[in-house]
Amino acid sequence: MPPPIVMAAALREHERRPERRRSRSPPVASRSYAPTPPTPSSPHPSVLPAKPAWSRRSTRQAGTPTVESPSTTAKPALPSHSQTKPKDEPDHPELKALAVEIAQAHAQRLKAAKEYKEKWLEGRRIIHEFEVVDFDFRAAEMRRIIADDQLERAKAGELGIEYNGVPAELPAQVS
Repeated sequence: MPPPIVMAAALREHERRPERRRSRSPPVASRSYAPTPPTPSSPHPSVLPAKPAWSRRSTRQAGTPTVESPSTTAKPALPSHSQTKPKDEPDHPELKALAVEIAQAHAQRLKAAKEYKEKWLEGRRIIHEFEVVDFDFRAAEMRRIIADDQLERAKAGELGIEYNGVPAELPAQVS
């Protein structure tokens, strides 16, 4: 532990330093970021055309005419129609019959789509269940093979602390 005189001097030095104020906003760039100085303008005239006055951030220049943007110009009013709402049911009897037939076909299509979706989901559930059962079966098969190998080695007196859990021979069909 340092002597008390050194500790008191360090404490006084810490008290002399002003508290550093921390910003609440996140850093904009890394600490090693140094902005590049602006490049001096070229003495040669620019080849690019002048910036149009209707651009987003236009700067008014003396002598250039101002052009209004298309969004600020007045739009003509749309003509209003005398119909307030379209007719839901047709007047002609053949059109009524066709509308009923279309509604029935639409309802039948929705019902068929719902049945198809249910059957498809049921098929996906069955396939998933089969894959899980197959995985469990293969794991059980491997456990049985290892347990049989351990039993045979224990009967022969060869099963010791150096046993690594790998049976002497694995069947070819298990992968």
